[in-house]
Amino acid sequence: MKATTASALVAAVAFAIPAQANASSFTGVVLAKDSQKDALVLARPGGTGLTVRTSARTRLGDRLDVRGSRLRDETIRASRVKVRSHTRHAVIRGVVVRQLARSTLVSTGGSMIVIRHRVNGSPLAGSVAEFRLRIDDDRLVEQAVRTVGRASNVEIEGRVVSVSPLVVSLESLPITITVPAGMTLPAALSAGDEVELIVSVGAGNVFTLVAVEQIENENQIEVEHEVEVKGFVVSSTAAQLVVQSHGIAFTFGAPQGTTLPVFPVGTFVEVKGVVVSGKLTVERVKIEDDEDGGSHGGHDGH
Repeated sequence: MKATTASALVAAVAFAIPAQANASSFTGVVLAKDSQKDALVLARPGGTGLTVRTSARTRLGDRLDVRGSRLRDETIRASRVKVRSHTRHAVIRGVVVRQLARSTLVSTGGSMIVIRHRVNGSPLAGSVAEFRLRIDDDRLVEQAVRTVGRASNVEIEGRVVSVSPLVVSLESLPITITVPAGMTLPAALSAGDEVELIVSVGAGNVFTLVAVEQIENENQIEVEHEVEVKGFVVSSTAAQLVVQSHGIAFTFGAPQGTTLPVFPVGTFVEVKGVVVSGKLTVERVKIEDDEDGGSHGGHDGH
């Protein structure tokens, strides 16, 4: 959340790109953060897990209002994040992936979270469980837990340590995954790749590969990052907006099916957008006063 200074007052003219057709609102409590992927794991009301892709600054226990669109992998790309309040308690449902000496690895909402033990009789791997949590500053502590079912398959996400045998690191814990006879791994898979897998969990923490959902590597990557830039309009058309900030020109395209307003060259604007597969697309544009003679600078966190 960034405070607006007196020298950057929003002018009377403001233009917001219409929300995408599949945009929706969500609420939840922050349980985990992944700064490398700009992602948050939320516990929604009722205990459902949700992964939100955003670079917004939050802390564990923040209760958020999120507006965004659902991506192909069922995560949410946030267009707006607002902190409503803060709490030290939450409920989350997920599938137990592995029991460790002092913690439980749980899959929920397409992400992995780590919960510290506090009670005896924690569910076995493959169990669907509901956890009542206390949220400390940097960790989740189990207050109560109950098993509510059994999952035949589990979705996991991690980094490939080796391909043969297939070993994937989950929260720095290497997991060996059995590849069934007759199943061929994708040729593009290599050590260091980020992968999303569907696996079955058997007795004795035996993991068997069911499907490879996604691979991210240097040659095959779909990254989405939020960008915010303040600067002067260099060029403006209905399809493209070019803004110069700190001597760098940022070219924003119009969202599919949308036209941009045309701004006079030299207009000082604040542009918020998202980078998808290397392409920068406008999400919101505001005309602002430049009362300090152009000392405003854009910032691109990625």
